[in-house]
Amino acid sequence: MKLSAGLALAAMFLTSQGSSMTYYELTARGGSRIYSLDAPVRKGRQLLFHRYPDGVYMSLSAAEVEKISPLEVAPPPFDGTRISAEISRGLFHGVPGVRRSALAMS
Repeated sequence: MKLSAGLALAAMFLTSQGSSMTYYELTARGGSRIYSLDAPVRKGRQLLFHRYPDGVYMSLSAAEVEKISPLEVAPPPFDGTRISAEISRGLFHGVPGVRRSALAMS
């Protein structure tokens, strides 16, 4: 009896914790925004965090981050349209590491 009451209490606690998640917005130089599932942690010259929405563990140079802001609601879902629009307008031409053949494919 006590075990089932304890499990019920634990389940209620976990569901309440899941709905009150805090996200973080990292604003980089140039205005780019990266969203984080957890509070970024500084390790040396790097910020470590789990990227939203896929949870990939990432590092970013702390010198590149201008601002870290907590968010009360989940960030907008990423659908890839902004990147596609920037590629089609030619914003990535001349960027090191981006080949013209890769731009032509999109």
